[in-house]
Amino acid sequence: MKNYLLFIVLVLISSGFMPVDSDADKATAEATIKGFYSALGKHDFDSLKAFCTSEFHAIEDGQTMNSLDEFIDRAKAFAAYSPQIDLKFVKTDVGSDMAMSIVKFDVTFIKDSSQMNLKTIENYLLKKVEGTWFIDFYQSTYLTDAKKLERGSVLGIHLLNGIELKPGVTNAQVEDFLFNKFVPAFNKLTAEIRVIPLRGLRGENKDKLGMIMFLASDEVRNSFWSDEGILTPKGEEVFNRLEPILKEQDKLFLNNHDPYTDWRVE
Repeated sequence: MKNYLLFIVLVLISSGFMPVDSDADKATAEATIKGFYSALGKHDFDSLKAFCTSEFHAIEDGQTMNSLDEFIDRAKAFAAYSPQIDLKFVKTDVGSDMAMSIVKFDVTFIKDSSQMNLKTIENYLLKKVEGTWFIDFYQSTYLTDAKKLERGSVLGIHLLNGIELKPGVTNAQVEDFLFNKFVPAFNKLTAEIRVIPLRGLRGENKDKLGMIMFLASDEVRNSFWSDEGILTPKGEEVFNRLEPILKEQDKLFLNNHDPYTDWRVE
């Protein structure tokens, strides 16, 4: 008798987590995700709240966003682009009050003559509140983080061979700052520039540090710098957001010599 009662209890406890075979519930859960990205594609950031729980959080490309406001702040960096979003639902399982959906997410960001393509696989956890599905969490895994090197791409190759350490600062601290703070912060500024850190292995610049600035075209480069060392209004707006990280850099080192050349792929 005890075993029979235990079996009944286990069935009752687990029943709330068993998938519910409801095409309508699947459709409404998926409609929440579609609505979220429809609003995002229109840059209607205020409407995103209608599709998310108050505890919304996310992990995208290894970066954690602890609230919808953090997500919106990141999304606003792409506000100048016209996104073309393609969602393909791989699998959606629904329970009585929770659902999980796996989605292939392809997007092309278009601005004037430049564009950036992004392919990801995403997992969504949804909660049903008073009969309505809301996104509570998602994790996005980038299938590729590499920009395509092609004719017309611009590579700005910089050598950091004029580094002067502040008193008490070590080379290890500088490397940790550059690789783990400066580069990630820079790459969050805009989708139009990608910074790639370098370390010299052989030759004249063995053991030196460097950076590659990767841009899609000379036109994109000119949209940030109108001339040698002169920022455009757009460039000022973007790079002003890097000011906190530059203040942290000033406490560690000065870079008195930064020889560079902008190379175009022919």
